[in-house]
Amino acid sequence: MKNNKLTLSLATLMIAFSLISCSQDTHTEPSPKHDIVYVDNSNASGIEDGTYEYPYTTIQEGIENAYGDKWVYIRQGNKPYSVEKGFLIDLEGTKDLTLWGSGYDGDFPGMPATGYPVLQSSTLGKERPVYLKDVENITIMGLELKGGEQNVIYAGGAKNLTIKHCIISGAEPAPVWTWTSGILIYSFGSGDNSSGITITDNIFYDNHTGGINISVFGNSDFGYESTTENVLIARNTFFQTPEAEEAMYLPIICEIWCGVMQNITIEDNDISDFGEGSAFTPAGIFFLQRLNPTPLSDNIIIRNNNIANSANDAGGIWVEVRSGKMDNLIVSGNTISDVGRGITLITPGTANLPGEGGGVIDGAVVNGNTITNSLHPSQGGLLLVSLEDGSLSANVSKNIIKDGQGYGIWLDCDDEATLSADLGGGVLQSEGFNSIYNNMLGGIGIEDAGVGHQTAKYNWWGQADDPASLIEGDIDYIPWLTENPNLEASPPF
Repeated sequence: MKNNKLTLSLATLMIAFSLISCSQDTHTEPSPKHDIVYVDNSNASGIEDGTYEYPYTTIQEGIENAYGDKWVYIRQGNKPYSVEKGFLIDLEGTKDLTLWGSGYDGDFPGMPATGYPVLQSSTLGKERPVYLKDVENITIMGLELKGGEQNVIYAGGAKNLTIKHCIISGAEPAPVWTWTSGILIYSFGSGDNSSGITITDNIFYDNHTGGINISVFGNSDFGYESTTENVLIARNTFFQTPEAEEAMYLPIICEIWCGVMQNITIEDNDISDFGEGSAFTPAGIFFLQRLNPTPLSDNIIIRNNNIANSANDAGGIWVEVRSGKMDNLIVSGNTISDVGRGITLITPGTANLPGEGGGVIDGAVVNGNTITNSLHPSQGGLLLVSLEDGSLSANVSKNIIKDGQGYGIWLDCDDEATLSADLGGGVLQSEGFNSIYNNMLGGIGIEDAGVGHQTAKYNWWGQADDPASLIEGDIDYIPWLTENPNLEASPPF
């Protein structure tokens, strides 16, 4: 990882995050009005009835005594909210509940954001602070959540779940499950469905493995399939501090074992300083379809994210389809700098058993991304790779790929695989207009002749003269552009 660290300290980030929605410290009921139950663990009056004046001292009491359209308001209190063993908040089958911490004003005028209540994992079992199973219409906001073996927040089979304006840290490795995350959204078993998931405006730091993990885990032996759909992950901040005990090497993970994942949007997130100390290859955003008979994904949008600062073997955005098919993948408007490989689309296609293998990414769109200073010394800022019996086709246009230590674009295809990389003027009707220049090894590199004939017309290669010396393989690059089509200043020739 590069030595430059975050400009803002963790403390500064948390203060700034809190001040976004602060207003004067006077009590006004929010509008529209809700039946609100109050919780404050500093209440020493001996009276607890959930009113503003006499709040409950434990969160679970507040939940159990809230009715109808349930709102539970949690004040900062005078110490962390915690239990010695078990889950601090245990919700199973719960519907229509809002847990509102005082770290966020809820967008209600007159409600002050007076400080984040801290919800700490249990001291003995170190179990998750928040456990949700088969819930519906749940909102969690304005809380700081810390620690928990496996995950800080676990949500299985959740529908219409919103988590926003929270600070989430300290997920620890579990004795039997080493992949952990700040938030795990899990669809497991036959017919299990998670849908309507919104995770926005949160801070994630120092969570082992990942910040957010969206997983579909059916049972391929019995043909069980699960589904996750209609997910928004937006405007979150992810980072790893120098003091982190465990590496956060996959800030955002989407993983399909057996089932369907569709309508997933990951946008406007800020991911930096991740992956240091990891034994695994880090990636800022990692989407994986595993080797099972029926993993399918559709309408996956990864756009306008800012990803920076990791190891020279890391990925900014990594999409890997080992089996099944991915339709309607859009990777657009992302800014990626100082990581190993900027954007990787790969179909390994390893066919071990009948019905497995042959992973397909069909007609991906890679558009308008800026990839700067890719650190990998022999590959590139954009990698398009199809191996064994995989199939990959991609429309690539209007990207800026510059100043890398390897190639701008790296192509790889095995003899039994299929690769169609339309970088301009090809069968997928890419308009080109990519700016690919000042990369140490050249504009396009190929692994071997299996890449075959590809098209890369109407692109800027950093010089007005013939760019043939910058392009390897059987690439149709004529005509090329003689000026940079993008909005930054052209480099001198």
